[in-house]
Amino acid sequence: MIRARRLVVLTAAAFLAATAMPAGATIAAGGTEPELHLETDVLTPGRSVAITGSRWPTGTTLQAVLCGANAVNGSADCVQAAAVTMSPGPNGVVNGVLQVLPPPQPCPCVVLVSLLATAKSITFPVQVEGVPAAPVPPASTQHQPQPLTVRARVTGGNSLGSVFGAPASRTLVLTVTNTDQSPVPNPVVSAQWGRKRNVDQSISVPGVGPLAPGESRRINIPFELDALSFGSYSVAGRVTGASAPVRFEEETSTWPWGLFVILLVVAQRLLLGLRNVLRRRLRAREARKRAATEPEPVPEAAGWEEDRTDDEWIEDDDWAEEDESTERTPPIEIHRGAYGRSAQRR
Repeated sequence: MIRARRLVVLTAAAFLAATAMPAGATIAAGGTEPELHLETDVLTPGRSVAITGSRWPTGTTLQAVLCGANAVNGSADCVQAAAVTMSPGPNGVVNGVLQVLPPPQPCPCVVLVSLLATAKSITFPVQVEGVPAAPVPPASTQHQPQPLTVRARVTGGNSLGSVFGAPASRTLVLTVTNTDQSPVPNPVVSAQWGRKRNVDQSISVPGVGPLAPGESRRINIPFELDALSFGSYSVAGRVTGASAPVRFEEETSTWPWGLFVILLVVAQRLLLGLRNVLRRRLRAREARKRAATEPEPVPEAAGWEEDRTDDEWIEDDDWAEEDESTERTPPIEIHRGAYGRSAQRR
């Protein structure tokens, strides 16, 4: 009995929570999954409606479009000319504005939000003022196979600026061909570039225009790799026609060799300067060690000759010359007698 009451209470709470949600809002379960909201579920042609979301992983690309007949025939039921592409910011928040134009099919109408990297989509049922309602026809078999074929390639190489780290210019070249017997009203192209597992940089794509049966059209889409980019990058996207989108993916690369050379030269100069500083310090240390280990010189004993000046030596020489020129007095010899007092002088 107690379990039954608990079940009734939980069921009622879940119902109230569901009815309290604003119209057009889709919230994923668990509180950690991405969520997306539509501003209102009553749309007016000529105006716009805001699309917001949160907790979306970086690199996700969303495309929103207004469709009639519940979009049973894919893009053939949608206003492809007003489709909007959105990408989350660094904090995972999505902000987009969808222009409201009358869909090519009567209501029931939906705003279809597709994840370009996968086949998943989110549907918001809406009412469009002034657009009549009609029963939803069965899906047309002629639109099930994709009538479009796409060939993609990326052109462009390193320039003088990109060699030194400047943005590198590239061009995405798409060749879209309508292989069906029916025209494709307005194919929509979306493209992004980035690392292999993080293709999150949007590329601005011009309109393709309607394709007649068997018509092929070449589209040149210029874009730039960011400054200081290096290595290989993926360029991926899809072309949406009358049925499932056709995906494409190509690769390009850029290598700023000049910047690497500059960094190498600067590093070499720094290392050489550091080596010179170390050498000077080692030489100064060795000089201090030699000065500390060598004995101090002992001064020699000063003699009488060292104390004499040059003038005194000159005077001695003069005296010697004068002494030689004069007559020398013979030495006096003193002889002591027997009594030690007699002397004889010669």
